[in-house]
Amino acid sequence: MRFAPPVLELGNKLAERMQSKGPYLALHLRMELDVWVRTGCQPGLSHDYDEIINKERKQRPELLTAKSNMTCHERKLAGLCPLNALEVARLEFNAMQAVVSGLRQCEINLHSLPIFYI
Repeated sequence: MRFAPPVLELGNKLAERMQSKGPYLALHLRMELDVWVRTGCQPGLSHDYDEIINKERKQRPELLTAKSNMTCHERKLAGLCPLNALEVARLEFNAMQAVVSGLRQCEINLHSLPIFYI
């Protein structure tokens, strides 16, 4: 696969910024069924939804790109799983609390983290 020059240029620009200005946090807020199937992780939204993911994963094992010898919990602890909706909400809530408290008791200075503009 080859990317069009503008897409390649934008990707290189973002990669350079992340390498030179890190650390960074990337959020992908549109997690779909295939993402959970491929990663081998559980979204944790509900027992029913987790069962849908497990059923799809069993029917299409070729989609699993994660280490198949690890449980979902082990993958999560190893940092191999994307954040689920609840974790993103907690992260946003904690960030808002830090801003409201004037960053006095926050371990990270949010202003020191790079902001990426496209």
